[in-house]
Amino acid sequence: MKTTARSTRQKSRYGIKGEPVMSKQAVNAIISALAIGGVVFYLFRMPFWQRVESIGFDALTILAAPGRVDLPIVIVGIDEPSFGNLQEQWPWSRAIHARLIDALDKGGASVIAFDILFTETSETEADQALARAIKQAGNVVLAGDLAIQERDQYEMLIRVEPLELFIEAGGLTGIASITPDTDLVVRRIPGFDDAFWRGVIGTHIRSGHQWSHQSNPLSENARIKYLGPDHTFKYVSYYQALDPENHLPEGIFKDKIVLVGFDAKVSAQPEIQRADTFATPFIRQTGLLTPAAEIQATFIANALINRHVRMSPERYTLLLMGLALAVLLTGTVPWHPIRSSMVLFLVITGLASVSTVCFMYYDFFLPAGAAMVASALLYVNRGGTAFIHERRQRIAIRKAFQHYVPHQVVEQMIRHPELLKLGGNRRNITLMFTDLEGFTAISETLQPEKVGVLLNRYFTEMTRIILDYQGTVDKFIGDAIMAFWGAPLDDPDQADHAVIAAIRMQKAMAHIREKLIIDGFQGLNMRIGIHSGEAIVGNMGSEQRFDYSAIGDSVNLASRLEGINKIYGTRILLSSSTKRLLKKDMSMAAVDRVVVKGKIRSIDIYTPLENKELGDRITLAVKTFQDMGFQRAEHLWKQLYAHPEAAGIAHVYLERLKAFQVRPPDPGWDGSTVLTIK
Repeated sequence: MKTTARSTRQKSRYGIKGEPVMSKQAVNAIISALAIGGVVFYLFRMPFWQRVESIGFDALTILAAPGRVDLPIVIVGIDEPSFGNLQEQWPWSRAIHARLIDALDKGGASVIAFDILFTETSETEADQALARAIKQAGNVVLAGDLAIQERDQYEMLIRVEPLELFIEAGGLTGIASITPDTDLVVRRIPGFDDAFWRGVIGTHIRSGHQWSHQSNPLSENARIKYLGPDHTFKYVSYYQALDPENHLPEGIFKDKIVLVGFDAKVSAQPEIQRADTFATPFIRQTGLLTPAAEIQATFIANALINRHVRMSPERYTLLLMGLALAVLLTGTVPWHPIRSSMVLFLVITGLASVSTVCFMYYDFFLPAGAAMVASALLYVNRGGTAFIHERRQRIAIRKAFQHYVPHQVVEQMIRHPELLKLGGNRRNITLMFTDLEGFTAISETLQPEKVGVLLNRYFTEMTRIILDYQGTVDKFIGDAIMAFWGAPLDDPDQADHAVIAAIRMQKAMAHIREKLIIDGFQGLNMRIGIHSGEAIVGNMGSEQRFDYSAIGDSVNLASRLEGINKIYGTRILLSSSTKRLLKKDMSMAAVDRVVVKGKIRSIDIYTPLENKELGDRITLAVKTFQDMGFQRAEHLWKQLYAHPEAAGIAHVYLERLKAFQVRPPDPGWDGSTVLTIK
């Protein structure tokens, strides 16, 4: 008793009892996750972090962009070839713009939209020519702007409209202002009601074109769904559009929305930026600015296809981070470097995938950066904490046990300190017992050295198979093996592993038997019994010496099943509780419903067979017998008796049927048989 008390005090002092340590680890991990999540979420709301998330937005924009446009939009570019061809300095005469409107109207354009400001008067005749062209076409949209007007004590935002002359001629106006984010990249769609792009869409509808989204569903907070980098839309030079019959394919402007604006491929160098070019997310890929007219075309395209990027509410970001941390917690408590690293990789990959799928297929930007950073920080926290804890635990275990526990067992304890509880825990496991039939006869004819060689070969091969299928070899008892699955570590596929291992063990036994036949020895067979149930699993023995083992009624039943193989001539028997746990579709034959010696309740027993058709026939015969269809059962068993794999079982049932002819079972018989042998 003194030794036990002292040992218990040692374990409590060093914290090596499994459950309290795990509970403390879990609590600490949850506290760490909450703290990390709170800090990261606070940082997520800071302006600098918004810039980081903007980089993610840009990357997804580049990834999701189709790179082509199949929409009725054409941009007429005021470009270098046009300056060279017209031999005019800017601003060009408005008479030239009047000619352009006439040419586009003649070409059947649905909308003619100028992303150019006509806010100041020019030559009277030229202005009047432009007004006449606007009135004649009836589908012209002109750009307006917003300007800041400084007063004595404040600044005021005012509208800058085209000349009244052009408005009276029927020109529709819209604010064409483009507002970049703080990093000078354009990501937002102007949401005000009189935006330039809304005027273009309205004119397009009035021209008789159908559009299923006439409510203009783009919200004020909408982000642009870019279709590609600069010059993704169809461009033609201004000088070509003035004379399309000689420069352009026939019908190029028919029913098209035509935007007129500057077109210049401009580098992102600050010293050469122009007011009519802007940075888009694609500047990270191409290094080029995008003409304002093409950005307006993108606004219009988003409206036509009713697609724009919606921004995630803050609560979704918080929820995503919470889910990521929860998943990471399940993979890092308890800590295992490889598993935890894989979980982190899966979490990061999953976050990136969710964000990408939401953006590409649902036009929804769900920022994952905060969740990724929080996950990485929690991973580092858990790894560092586990390293410190494990180092302390190793020292404690070695100090407590190195004097009376073998080195190998100490190392196992270090790897699995939760196993250190003497007496063990209740676990649902799958047990296996094996025994060699005919070994005694062979051992009597062999020299002891050869018996040892035979046993070692047998044990080595069977142990390898058991370990291959995640089993634990409990002990060797003479020529028998006891093993189990589901402890010390949980195994959700324990029944499958045990049955598959048993089948492989029988195949390995066949090779051993062939070798013995060559050496002149016959009759060596292996019987296997398998049962799943509750048992006490843990370190059994004394404080000075113990083994990791299993005890309990389930152990005894597995041993009984191994023994009753001899009744039926079978090699493997498993209980119904094991069969119920099987996840894989294995070919099984029902063998019997029995009450084993020392038990009260009956159990159904089964044997695996490679021949599924034979297994089904045996099962049918057993069920027919249990349903008291004895005449038909006798017919079925006589047919099966001719099959070598079924002969042993058939013999048992044919003998029972003979006995029932003399003394039939009671009317309430449940189909079971009480066995009197172990």
